[in-house]
Amino acid sequence: MAYDHEDAPFRDGETVPLEIRTDHSTTVYKLQEAFKNVTFPDADVCITAISSALASESSTAQALAESEGQPD
Repeated sequence: MAYDHEDAPFRDGETVPLEIRTDHSTTVYKLQEAFKNVTFPDADVCITAISSALASESSTAQALAESEGQPD
């Protein structure tokens, strides 16, 4: 929800009636709407992915080293 005032001219210090504008949207409201129903991954998802990738690289490197050491 946002508020606005009429476009009629007014003087400094004069009270201006506000009207509710439902068609208006600000970045704050767009962000609230965007993140309202978001489900974020577990906190350790990055650690798990990195550990898994490193373990995979390690086992691949080990298998490669073993195959290079064996005669054809």
